Amino acid sequence: MMMEDSWEYHTDKYTNITMFKSVSSEFSKTYFNNDIYLRYLNPIFDAFIPVVAISTINIIIARTLHQRNRLQKALTVADSKNGTKYRESRRITTMVVFISLETLVTRSTRMVNFIIQGYYGTLYINECPLYCGVVAALAHFLTITNATFNFFCFCYFGTKFRRCFLRKYFRVPKNIRQATSGGGK
Repeated sequence: MMMEDSWEYHTDKYTNITMFKSVSSEFSKTYFNNDIYLRYLNPIFDAFIPVVAISTINIIIARTLHQRNRLQKALTVADSKNGTKYRESRRITTMVVFISLETLVTRSTRMVNFIIQGYYGTLYINECPLYCGVVAALAHFLTITNATFNFFCFCYFGTKFRRCFLRKYFRVPKNIRQATSGGGK
């Protein structure tokens, strides 16, 4: 959206305050921007393709996990080393699925926003009812916080990540570090 605006300084003559103000550029008035990019390309590449790709990948991961789960149950009972590898693999897979589902929710909210705007026949949020603006604000908030949630997900699921993070940024006594890493290995 930054392509369609240019920025200029404007000084209010009554208050003598200078502000940065968005001014529509020539590009924002073109047929390509309004009828092709904003109406079709942006929704397709910003919402539809990511939702389809993430959904497909999650289905493939879920099917593979289900098949592997049946096979590993038999191996886990017989061999404790395979059981440890299985738990590690399952933990990492759970983290990947969690992160991808979070991204799916974010992109789905964007898709709902585009559908609502299409229903009202507008490209701009300020020309929609109030709930359209609420959905757009929620979609924007989820997009911004997506990376933050990823960090907490790595902290929760990743023992190696936690160990390295604590060593790098905190001086942690060895006994606490061992308890965090599951025995100090």
